[in-house]
Amino acid sequence: MITKRIRRSPELLIKELDTKMKKLEERIYKKNKDAVHHIGAAILKRANFDFSSFTHEDLEAIQNMTPHGEEMVTEIIKKANQS
Repeated sequence: MITKRIRRSPELLIKELDTKMKKLEERIYKKNKDAVHHIGAAILKRANFDFSSFTHEDLEAIQNMTPHGEEMVTEIIKKANQS
């Protein structure tokens, strides 16, 4: 008896691939946590980033990469690149 495999929709396949990519990305960051931390710290130091005005909402925006979070990261990178 031959059973047919149920064909999945392209949307479902893309969703599954996105999930796998996210897990892989997290594993890579976790494996290289020290390097990621030091690179980030060096960028913030070079940009003279001021944490006094940094809020929990800003942190969430960066973690979730909302438009506001992306804008903040872009500005930090621009400032670090200028110095």
